[in-house]
Amino acid sequence: MAIIGRAVALGCAAFAIAACSGSTNSTGGASGTASVNGTIGGQAVQTANVVAVVGSETTNGATVQLDSIVITSVSDACAYLQNPTHHFPSASTLVLAAGAIAPSVPTGTFPIGQYGYAQYDADSATCVLTTSETASGGSIVLTSVSSDSIDGTFDVTMPNGDHLSGSFDAPVCSGVSYQQIQNAQTANLPCSQ
Repeated sequence: MAIIGRAVALGCAAFAIAACSGSTNSTGGASGTASVNGTIGGQAVQTANVVAVVGSETTNGATVQLDSIVITSVSDACAYLQNPTHHFPSASTLVLAAGAIAPSVPTGTFPIGQYGYAQYDADSATCVLTTSETASGGSIVLTSVSSDSIDGTFDVTMPNGDHLSGSFDAPVCSGVSYQQIQNAQTANLPCSQ
């Protein structure tokens, strides 16, 4: 379990930083639906775009399959992850992830800190990270997993006591690896709309 927890945290932390930079482009991309109840620091979580990323991360010789859900305030998240061009100002992103040492991530319940991970990040108008919260409790439930979409629910608590719950129906964003996500985060991209 510790390996899975570390791999989920490492893989998703890289993803969260890239996605939570508020980056996007305008080349298009599928968008799912999500509902989020609760707030982070008194602010509602914006749900303009929802996508899933399916991949893997190797930690200490074990390969962990990861299904990540990205709920973000910016449009075209999939297109950005496939080809990052700039960071978007005033963006926010909630990343939910479930991991398994298996050929794929099955449906089921993924407790935070063991098989599940959740992180919320928000940027300022100048693309500077202003809020970053990683869930300390709760779970992610995957109710349907296919090559086209991932559906489920979540109920997570942040260390500061903020509580988020909701549901998602996220189309899979193909052609994105965790290495691409990490590269997008470290790229020197301009802050623009």
